[in-house]
Amino acid sequence: MLANRVQQSRLSATPRPTPAAVDEGEPDRKLRILPVEDDGLIRMNNAEMLESFGHCVLEAGDAAEAWP
Repeated sequence: MLANRVQQSRLSATPRPTPAAVDEGEPDRKLRILPVEDDGLIRMNNAEMLESFGHCVLEAGDAAEAWP
């Protein structure tokens, strides 16, 4: 218990870095993305996540489908 208190006091005394500021003025970059995944559920989940970020998503189940 004493060792934990010593560690906590050392951690609280150490300055923590602040996260970098985000430039709000820069427009979002929308990408066209082709995820290739043979598992349909994973492919669908990844596509939905990428679309929620505003990207255009084209899906493929294997390499032959992605690169005809």
